[in-house]
Amino acid sequence: MEEVSDDVVPLETDDSSIVSAEKEISAAASSAKELRLKRLQTAAYCAAYIALGFKFGAVGPTVLLLTANLGVSQAEFGAFFIGRGVGWLIGCMVAGRLFQRFPGHRLIAISVLAVALWMIVLPFVKTLWLLVVMTAMVGFLASFMDVGTNFLTFQIWQEEANPYLQFLHFAFGIGAILAPFIVGAIVLVAPSGNELWPIYWTLAVLVGVCAILPIVVPSPTIAPDSSEKSEDGASPMVYSMRERVMRFVIVGLGAFTLFAYMGVEQTYGAWLVVYAVEHNHMPESEADFMSSAYWVALTLGRLAAVPIAARVSNRLVLLVDFIGVILSVGALVVFSFYSGPILIWIVTVTLGVSLASIFATIITLPTDLGMKISAKESSIFIVGASIGDLALPSFGSIVVGLVGPEALMWYVLACGVLSFAAFGVMSQLRLPRAEAMVGSESGDTVALVSPTDDDGAELEDLGRT
Repeated sequence: MEEVSDDVVPLETDDSSIVSAEKEISAAASSAKELRLKRLQTAAYCAAYIALGFKFGAVGPTVLLLTANLGVSQAEFGAFFIGRGVGWLIGCMVAGRLFQRFPGHRLIAISVLAVALWMIVLPFVKTLWLLVVMTAMVGFLASFMDVGTNFLTFQIWQEEANPYLQFLHFAFGIGAILAPFIVGAIVLVAPSGNELWPIYWTLAVLVGVCAILPIVVPSPTIAPDSSEKSEDGASPMVYSMRERVMRFVIVGLGAFTLFAYMGVEQTYGAWLVVYAVEHNHMPESEADFMSSAYWVALTLGRLAAVPIAARVSNRLVLLVDFIGVILSVGALVVFSFYSGPILIWIVTVTLGVSLASIFATIITLPTDLGMKISAKESSIFIVGASIGDLALPSFGSIVVGLVGPEALMWYVLACGVLSFAAFGVMSQLRLPRAEAMVGSESGDTVALVSPTDDDGAELEDLGRT
């Protein structure tokens, strides 16, 4: 009997080793499958952002064609941008709640296909008010791409999201840069006076292709908002008053940082040609080329930020970025008496690179502050940026009109300083997680103590039960 027992024990040990090895292989295969799915989902968001870049990049080069098609002046055509901005802003306000409740890829696919449909119909619209209404509606839906892609990228990658967000914004630059080249190429070959529909139909096909991945790739599962009950009836997270205030302050400062940031990025990009021609007496052709170089530097800077963001902390990246913004624009203010082209060329490229990674890094900064943002909070960041995009370049035009182009860089510098200051305050905050409260089924609350405290482990376990 002892010999039988000796023979049996090794067999049990071998079986246990085999089972353990099978579990490890299964876990590794599951992890690899999850990683592939995350990459596919990220590719779907990049495709949607390329489509968004096509939408924004095509309008500028076709303004003259659109005004001729509508029979309106360029001043009257300004209503187009107002309609787009208003629709976009309203869409950003509601998108966060929608992405918390519905499959994100479905919403993104609807958004991309709506842009494609708008491009198909656009050449045949002959009335300005109808175009404005259509553009406002499409702006409402297109904002889902902006809010949704940023939020979902952050959700699937969490603390590792920054490099992927940088690449996401680089994808937007690809569409925005390619669109003018596509417009120019079609204008060269299309019959004169009949260029509009070939341009926008070509872009509509490309945008439609960008919708394929969001349609076929499964949407990630989003955890319910901590302020609401989940579908299984679990009680919501209840925060202490201090933590609720701190979350509000962090989100508010982040939104204001992006608000002022857009004042730098968009105002400089919109008025660079005017400043270079009227203040620096630069030939208009060279100024146009310099304007393109600014957007190219911004796009390539986002690509360069991908490996940097994977290795450097968010705070350090933002600190270096803002220092670059302040020094570059400040150089044009200090040396405003110098009208040569060399300085403004250096500043333009430096500013584009410095601005490149700010937007995406601000969105991920709350993770460094101990905060996981919800879809609604993510949409507040985008709303802040959208308001800045709408208001600050327009106010810059008032400054230029009243004072002259020489005041432009003072205005841009002021926006940069405000954005830097808001980031500086935001980066010094930290969410007091030790004071988070969890609602129990009976309605009572149990304090969650940091797991680093020995005495807190039992309370944390109690809070889960």
